[in-house]
Amino acid sequence: MENFNTSSPEIIKIQKGLRLTKTLLVSSLVAGEKHTGKKTLIKNIFPDAFWIDARDIKEVKRALELHQEVVLTNFDKSLPYNESDFYSKRVVAICDDPTIAKKKESLFSFVYLLPSLKDRPEDVKILTKIFLNEAKEIIGTNIGVNMENLDISQNIKSLKKCIYKKVFSSSLDKNEIKSILYSYLYDVLDEESGYRELIEVFEKPLIEAGLKKYRSQLKLASILKINRNTLRKKIYELGID
Repeated sequence: MENFNTSSPEIIKIQKGLRLTKTLLVSSLVAGEKHTGKKTLIKNIFPDAFWIDARDIKEVKRALELHQEVVLTNFDKSLPYNESDFYSKRVVAICDDPTIAKKKESLFSFVYLLPSLKDRPEDVKILTKIFLNEAKEIIGTNIGVNMENLDISQNIKSLKKCIYKKVFSSSLDKNEIKSILYSYLYDVLDEESGYRELIEVFEKPLIEAGLKKYRSQLKLASILKINRNTLRKKIYELGID
């Protein structure tokens, strides 16, 4: 079973509340944005629960008759349920839309709202370390990786993808990068493409990286061995801030 790793005070509070409901015949709603860890959290606390899609009312009612613990997924997309449907049942419903969750909270004894990763810096730190170690082991590298500008726009999903991409790209040598560029350019090169559009693929990131690293157009022009005015023109043409 996948562990739920957290040091967020808010999440720890939610864990305690859900563990309490294991001893009670009550219904609970766990809501939050997609990829915040709702399913993993519930699996860790209710490992023996029966899982079913809440949109299938007939099967849900059958599951409630046959199982003591039931987890309902897609509850924000479900058809209407009544309070009596969950009476004296141990039900945990999962909702990806917190706004819809508020409209349905009257059906539940307990409602828990999982904050997104942007409000859980402690968990970003923990997950970054886990995903970094995972990626290095899978790719087979111990190279240092720049952990700036992590993507948490889609919570855990985008964070993991971002870190794996960083590790993979950092592990490439010059010839491997050339090979990737060759494959990309071979695929996109056609009658509609032009030199100006394609050169942006490598010229823009080169200049952006150089400006960030040296923080000086004069210094970067010297490094690239080009005229400062030429660099300035390229920065303008490529739309670099």
